[in-house]
Amino acid sequence: MRRHLHFIASIGLLAVAGIGCGTDRPLRTSSEAPAAAHDVSKPPPAVVRPQKVEPDGVIQTGLLDTLPDAANEATNAQFAARIRATVNGVPILDEEVQATSFQFLALVDRLPEPERSVKRREILKEALDQLVERELIIQDAFNRLQKAGKNTLERLKDGANKEFDKRWVRSIKEANKIKSDEDLKEMLRKQGLSLETIRRQWTRQFMATEYLRSRILPYIDRISREEMLEYYEKHADEFKIDDAVEWQDIFLCATDPRHPNRDRAAARKLAEDLAAKARNGADFVALCKKHDDGDSTLRNGAGIGHKHGEINPAEIEPFLFRLPEGDVGPIVEVSNGFHVIRLVKREYAGKRPFDEAVQKEIRNKLRSEIFNREVKKIVTELKRKAVIEYARAWRR
Repeated sequence: MRRHLHFIASIGLLAVAGIGCGTDRPLRTSSEAPAAAHDVSKPPPAVVRPQKVEPDGVIQTGLLDTLPDAANEATNAQFAARIRATVNGVPILDEEVQATSFQFLALVDRLPEPERSVKRREILKEALDQLVERELIIQDAFNRLQKAGKNTLERLKDGANKEFDKRWVRSIKEANKIKSDEDLKEMLRKQGLSLETIRRQWTRQFMATEYLRSRILPYIDRISREEMLEYYEKHADEFKIDDAVEWQDIFLCATDPRHPNRDRAAARKLAEDLAAKARNGADFVALCKKHDDGDSTLRNGAGIGHKHGEINPAEIEPFLFRLPEGDVGPIVEVSNGFHVIRLVKREYAGKRPFDEAVQKEIRNKLRSEIFNREVKKIVTELKRKAVIEYARAWRR
């Protein structure tokens, strides 16, 4: 499960409006405390002391040990019970955890007990851990960008909000034929979510990602041709090419009641006529759509299977792998009729050349590896310096 939810705020929330099912999370009423524990427009507090880790890896005393896990345990229970962790004093609320994992929770809710409860807890704990990591990154970004000047930080926040409106709000409205913000808010409310919560999650994810890119980009840009070639040589299996074909097929049935006057000889004669037309330049797809008695016409004439052992029917395979590209093969007889075949493309077993396409593929793989490695290093260092507290129910 670990890392399955990595940075899912920007992914899971994108499709949330299309799920249409609810959540067991209670809706926030106007009397409750605001969802956002701290204003995204204000920088988080600076870290003033290193985290002191106990044997089980979490802080054992502090703010959250004085707060209840159940709503009936305190006067201000509604707000207190919704705090799931704090990162350098900044709360992460249950509402944020639920919103981040909404899509996944909707899927596991279909499972029987006790599997459902186990999976729900795994998903929620994973989402909480990821929100803790993101909060660490956001705080580091704010602290660093403040030193670069207030305008730099404001531009990042402004850009995040504009991207949310352009990429998230617009796409959800178009997908669900929603015209106004009020209608969008109402649709989300019925699913137990608020536009404000989603905006906060999305924009913070955007800012965290952009910040990480800015820090890691210098490492990514250093990938050399020699490094790509080394990867290419050490991972030969990734660039292996198997014998494969793309082909077209017209099947003529000799026992089809739709053609009562067509016996086996007539079916063969028609197959030979169609093959001759195709060899003389007739459009094979057009012939297929007019005469095919199978399902090739549903695939624009494409035959089934590409590699050895996949071709269907199997009687066709020996002919396909001997044909030159573009050639129409001999008529292939099967138990219930005849096939007219044409080879479109042939790939021979071997290794893909170290060309621009392969280099681009390798560069993207290396970029991803470097990015993930550097993110892990950054988060590990931030955790070492931070004060992170989990509510009792969510400690490992």
